[in-house]
Amino acid sequence: MTHQANSSNELIMQEETLNLLMQLLPLIIGTAVVPSIIILVILFLQSDRGLIKASAFVGGMVSWRLFMLTIFVYYSFIFAKLFSLRIPEKLHFALLCLLGIILMIVASYLLMKKRNASRTSTNLLKVIDRSNAPMAFAFGVVLMAMGLKHYIFMIGAMQDLERSGILGARWTLAMILFIVAAELLVLIPILIYLLMPDRSEAILGSFKNLLDKYSSAITITFCYVVGIFFLWRAFMLLQQGQLL
Repeated sequence: MTHQANSSNELIMQEETLNLLMQLLPLIIGTAVVPSIIILVILFLQSDRGLIKASAFVGGMVSWRLFMLTIFVYYSFIFAKLFSLRIPEKLHFALLCLLGIILMIVASYLLMKKRNASRTSTNLLKVIDRSNAPMAFAFGVVLMAMGLKHYIFMIGAMQDLERSGILGARWTLAMILFIVAAELLVLIPILIYLLMPDRSEAILGSFKNLLDKYSSAITITFCYVVGIFFLWRAFMLLQQGQLL
């Protein structure tokens, strides 16, 4: 009897974990799919001492995400004590609407301009080649700090976890896993560099050329899809009456 109860609990936990993963998957994909950042990682790898600088660049991005997670946790606690989380929900709704509209406008602008694939700037190549590991780390931090959509996705993941009843240490672990998962795509060039050193130069070069060629199409599609996703999330918050 006890064995059956334990098996039933395990199945329920596995089902809840799978449902939560499917709920977080759009957020993970949305924050991970950024062609320009993947191109930057490849450019760092192709420069002098590339592996160290590329690793530092990704480390800077992850460090900023972890820092912001700490800040969000602190202010969520303060808001919970003072306002029962009403202000963060309204702020989340406003940011979702704002970013959704901005992304739709950007996608429409790029589509109307019919921008062709842009080649990497010579000045950027010089900056990357002359940089060192601390500069690459700082570059990663600044890039994440300026990316508004990363904050929105992180807030969305935090709220999804809270609504699923995941709290305490499990909540913190889940958020750390979310941050790591959000960096998986930018880790692919580094893994190729490490696992296939003899062929990595040709593979990464072809990968970069492919991203350069289709970056505009990828960006337009990404902006439309994510913009609609943000507006849908805002509509769901409004429909559920969570802003009252």
